[in-house]
Amino acid sequence: MKLRLRHGLVAAAFALLLAACATDAPLSSAIGPDQMPLPASVPRVSGGETAATREHRTLVAAFGGEYKAPALQQFLTEMVGKLGAATDKPSEHYRVTILNSPAVNAFALPNGNIYVTRGLLTLANDTSEAAAVLAHEMAHVTARHASERENLQRRSALLSRVDGEVLNNPIASEAKREQGKLAIASFSRQQELEADQIAVRTLAKAGYDPYGASRFLISLGRSAAVRAAMLGKQAGAQAPDITATHPSTPERIQLAVLAARQISAPGVVRPDRARWLAVIDGVTFGEDPAEGVVRGRTFIHPRLGFSFTAPEGFSLENNPQAVIGFANNATELLKLDTVSVPPAAPLQKLLETGIIDGVKMTDVEAISVNGLPGATALAKEGEWTYRVFAVRLGTQVYRIIFAALHFSPELDARFKKAAQSFRRLSGEETRAARPARIALVTARGDVDFTSLAARMPGTDKLERFMVLNGLDSDAHPVPGQQYKIVVE
Repeated sequence: MKLRLRHGLVAAAFALLLAACATDAPLSSAIGPDQMPLPASVPRVSGGETAATREHRTLVAAFGGEYKAPALQQFLTEMVGKLGAATDKPSEHYRVTILNSPAVNAFALPNGNIYVTRGLLTLANDTSEAAAVLAHEMAHVTARHASERENLQRRSALLSRVDGEVLNNPIASEAKREQGKLAIASFSRQQELEADQIAVRTLAKAGYDPYGASRFLISLGRSAAVRAAMLGKQAGAQAPDITATHPSTPERIQLAVLAARQISAPGVVRPDRARWLAVIDGVTFGEDPAEGVVRGRTFIHPRLGFSFTAPEGFSLENNPQAVIGFANNATELLKLDTVSVPPAAPLQKLLETGIIDGVKMTDVEAISVNGLPGATALAKEGEWTYRVFAVRLGTQVYRIIFAALHFSPELDARFKKAAQSFRRLSGEETRAARPARIALVTARGDVDFTSLAARMPGTDKLERFMVLNGLDSDAHPVPGQQYKIVVE
């Protein structure tokens, strides 16, 4: 796994932090879903497994496994059937898989497999909004966007290779390559806009509110803004990327509204809010404790049985392969993951042989971390200094890497103190870890949104409540109406 960031120094540090992730054992191992039946004509790989099945299994594992919610799964399956009959190609077959991920994401494969995260589903506020997401992904399938993009990529690569190898013109070859990237990005943005337009028409034809697409895009934009603001406090502002494959959300909203207006006026089709809220009531929200959870500066993994608290000022993010942290505008970073080592391998030897690819360790010493065997070392690469720890818990060895652009003895002391927070969870703590979930509350005449949001854990409760429910800042509670909250 490699992570490319726009800030050069941060990118260099992360390249080292994330080095050798391909050989590291992930913090959690996802179990793939049942294999789906496929035609015999589909290419098969070793062991009799089809290429499509392997791709499906890999994608599901990358997003935390399949989320099991029979009622919600059945609802989405019926919705896809209804939408599919309203498309330009009703003979296409689709299968929906709910991914056990808090990320807001959805995508489709050319074979009709549609993947949607539970994080995205909990962001929708009525059946038409949820249907808009599925219709958008189905549009990519019916419009054959994947094959068109692949053809464009092949042509771009061919032109670059002709200039570089046949005509012996490496400068022109590089120019062609960059032009190709921009062309593909522009092409992808046009595909997204086209899929939006197709989705709006499909929604209307299937009996859903065509304005559901624009409503969900508004919530999507607000959710992304809240997340960007949270990460921006630590990682620094990110400049717009000209090669982004999606058009800006305001542009998508505007065009989706125009498409809906060509069909009907707003309010003609009533969104089925109550039915959608009922089907997502109780759905897991945020991280699944089985995969580890972030609580402020603390990461807890009940299944693996450990807890770790980052230094003051760090924001943590749990990824499938590692826990990543930022502080002080990304001049301080951390990574927590597992490494594959023989059970009897001395931890000092592990550090001496290089726990980060290409970086020489110094000052290696054995330590004890809350009664657990450990080792620590220092390393320097360019302008970055690394304080590295290895801790053995049971059969696992955990690697904690701190990186600092402005290293000092005081900062090193903070890193060492944070490493000592790594500890084994008690049985009671493991049992007490429960996933947060969506719950419904009914507004009464004497309450406001602040009162409803106060029932949620964490900070910025009102802002998160408003985004979760797709509410504008000037909205007011409707007595008798249900709203989503997050409870633990």
